[in-house]
Amino acid sequence: MKRVLFVFILTMAFALSVSAQGTFATVIRDAVGAEYGRDLVQIPDGGYMFTGEVVQAGRTDSDIAIGKFNSEGELVWMKAFGSTNNERGNSIIKNGSNYYATGYYHNGSEGGLNIFIVKFDEAGVVAWMKQFRGTSMDEGKQIINTSDGGYAIAGFIYDTDTANDLAVIKFDSADNLEWMTRVGTEN
Repeated sequence: MKRVLFVFILTMAFALSVSAQGTFATVIRDAVGAEYGRDLVQIPDGGYMFTGEVVQAGRTDSDIAIGKFNSEGELVWMKAFGSTNNERGNSIIKNGSNYYATGYYHNGSEGGLNIFIVKFDEAGVVAWMKQFRGTSMDEGKQIINTSDGGYAIAGFIYDTDTANDLAVIKFDSADNLEWMTRVGTEN
């Protein structure tokens, strides 16, 4: 009986601690279809910046989403951008006073998906967006801060001759491309 009571108390304590961890929940329903949060980073004021994808009203394709929640879970702003094809934000970081997100962007004029990186500030003002591409389907999966104050993207570049190649793209602290490495095997 003591063992059963102990397990019950332990189970209830765990259930209460799990339910107490969530302090807010916000659902964004300005869109018409699939909305996905892919990554987020906490900001100095206790809020969160996020990236993912959203389907906007009147469209069937997904666009890159970036946005900000305050510390109370209220949506401060959200922006979506993309072409008339599917795009996605996968990973986000804070570097200095700016934020950087990566994922894939569909370049309709040249075909295929490109690795993208977008730089923006806490107010959502986009400073620039850059794209890197192989011949078909390329994607930035994760972005990290580096010890020298720069940042790096890991992902893949699809090349019809070599299939998927691991890609790592390194930038310095002034947003200059330092190097890009592809690692793959030949068919």
